[in-house]
Amino acid sequence: MVLFFFNQNKMTNEASMSLNSVIEQEVAQKIKLATDGMAYSLGELVGGGLDEKSQIAIIAKAIEKFRFENDKSGYFFVYKDHVPVAHPTRKDLIGKSLYDAKDPNGVYYVRELFESAKKQNENGGREFIRFEFSKPLPNGELI
Repeated sequence: MVLFFFNQNKMTNEASMSLNSVIEQEVAQKIKLATDGMAYSLGELVGGGLDEKSQIAIIAKAIEKFRFENDKSGYFFVYKDHVPVAHPTRKDLIGKSLYDAKDPNGVYYVRELFESAKKQNENGGREFIRFEFSKPLPNGELI
């Protein structure tokens, strides 16, 4: 009887891990699609000989109020190397190098995002980076 319960528990854990993996892959694919779509659209919007400052101003305006997720906590941000140039919720970070920035779990998220973007292959594949960052509430406060 003990062996039966042990095997059942093991099978339940394995099924749960497998399901979590599938869900994580689906979420990563949806985020990639949204990010690639936004990047393409913004590229089309600012293409055509504008100087960098003008391009950044257009991009910053385009992403300022765009939110996703049910609680409207998802947003896009733009970095040049390790420096945010457009960020709708953390204007205090714009223009500052975040090369040494770590999340509460010790993840150097800006470095990892930068390296992942550089390694993107021709099919658009890149590593999914997990990190924690302040979450905006609907009233604009951060948690």
